[in-house]
Amino acid sequence: MASFVHKGNDRQKIKRIGRKVGNLVAAMLGVSITLVVVLCVLMFYRLTMSMMQKECVSGTNVLAYELAAYSGNDDKTELLDELKKEMGCEFTIFHGDERAYTTILQNGERAVGTRLSGEIAEIVLEKGEEYVGQAVILGEKHLCSYVPTYDADGQIDGLIFAGISMSSAMRQIGLTVVLSCLAGVVLIIIGILIIGAYIKRTVSSPLFRLTILAQTLEQGDLGLNQHQTMLGGIESDDEIGVLSRSFDNTICRLRDYIGEISNLLEAIASGDLTAQTTLLHNSCLYPP
Repeated sequence: MASFVHKGNDRQKIKRIGRKVGNLVAAMLGVSITLVVVLCVLMFYRLTMSMMQKECVSGTNVLAYELAAYSGNDDKTELLDELKKEMGCEFTIFHGDERAYTTILQNGERAVGTRLSGEIAEIVLEKGEEYVGQAVILGEKHLCSYVPTYDADGQIDGLIFAGISMSSAMRQIGLTVVLSCLAGVVLIIIGILIIGAYIKRTVSSPLFRLTILAQTLEQGDLGLNQHQTMLGGIESDDEIGVLSRSFDNTICRLRDYIGEISNLLEAIASGDLTAQTTLLHNSCLYPP
């Protein structure tokens, strides 16, 4: 098969189709993966918040169970510290609206003696309802669960609290977002490389070869002078392969036709006026 000589500018122009297709596919892939990553992050955020709220509810349930084993005015600070170590939540026991025991620190010390916010006090202490959601505790947002406690007469005498700092939750979510973004970038790069290589092998390179072949034929070069066969040589079963085989068949017929004409002219030049060519009558170039 002949090697095609071409100019650098022509090569750049020819490769624009492959680049356009590759850029389009890369853009679509990037947008798709970005959307998937964003959706996954949003779903993870909601799932994480829901799981943390459930952890807070579990925390108050466990604390209520453990408090049932305590009596009188036993110091419950050690119990709260153990629960915090095991469950990762902050715990507080209120007497009325005042923090009696807590793992929450303020200025490096336990925030004992501080008061519950009025909104939460109204919901839990006055209405006797449980509260699960977000609340600001000593200036910091928490996911939390508040449950009222009762005295021997069945009257509300305080409440218990289990919560997780929003800053801690956001750190976990932020780490997941960063890892998700990095994974998305890696997937985009890998996808672009794989699709780019596939497009180059199946579309860009074959089209480039056929274009150079067509330009060579346009100049009237069939490879006769170099005694080489000018063929596309693309064996794929798609439209590009069909086009390449059509080029190959046309080139072969043209070479045969030119060779037959050359022999005929040589015969006439030697004085043989009876010579004739079959291709002249049966060639596809001159259909009946």
